[in-house]
Amino acid sequence: MKPLLKSVIFLFFLISCSLDKEYSFQESQSDIVQKFRKEGYYEYNSKFNDVLMAELNGIDNEVLSPSMLETIETLSEKIKNEKNAIGCYLIEWENCKDASEDRNFITLEWNTKYGVIVRMFTKSSAIKQQLPHSSY
Repeated sequence: MKPLLKSVIFLFFLISCSLDKEYSFQESQSDIVQKFRKEGYYEYNSKFNDVLMAELNGIDNEVLSPSMLETIETLSEKIKNEKNAIGCYLIEWENCKDASEDRNFITLEWNTKYGVIVRMFTKSSAIKQQLPHSSY
């Protein structure tokens, strides 16, 4: 029975660790956004709400994985509680849709007027076509 219990605990630990994506807090949101703009990234941004989340859930899973969506939701709740208007959270966004060497990024930030803002940065035209066409 003990080996089975150890296996179950190991699998639970392995699964729970793989659900969340790595993220970091950046002190200057404006510096991050300017950097991506200068590097030629396409930028999509919108306030975060249930309508946007439903739209993101409808995107092909090869663009935004369930664990990425879960991380976005978790961080948005954290940001709502912190209400830090200076910095942002930065997530490296991996996808299978486009095998280019360009990395993609998502930032989440607090805006006193609109709440949580999501910004998605990509150089991939295939991913760009999959993203929502309007803000919410």
